[in-house]
Amino acid sequence: MHEKSANDNSFKKEVRDFINKNPLLKERVGDILSGNPIDLMGEKADEDWEAIKNYSGLYFVSNRGRIMSVRNGLLKPKYLKPIKGSSGLPRVNLYDYDGKGTTHRIDVLVTAAFGRFQL
Repeated sequence: MHEKSANDNSFKKEVRDFINKNPLLKERVGDILSGNPIDLMGEKADEDWEAIKNYSGLYFVSNRGRIMSVRNGLLKPKYLKPIKGSSGLPRVNLYDYDGKGTTHRIDVLVTAAFGRFQL
């Protein structure tokens, strides 16, 4: 358990160093962390974005129900296409750093991040 914590700290330091060396990337991360209403594509947006808990900044959810993945880096974000669950509600598959996938309902992710769901 202690070994994993050391690896996590090492990884976080590498990510921080990488972000600090790239001015555009640092600006984009700053926009996200400050809650700036600018999405990662550089477009003005009328939606707010929050990091999805337990995914260490790999995924973001908007108050409008869009899910953005930055697994391939902040300079190449991608919006995830929802799948229809057995209940008929939209879901997305999210993967952690170890590659373990879990299916999540979008309305639950939005509510967890913002406390409300708004269309």
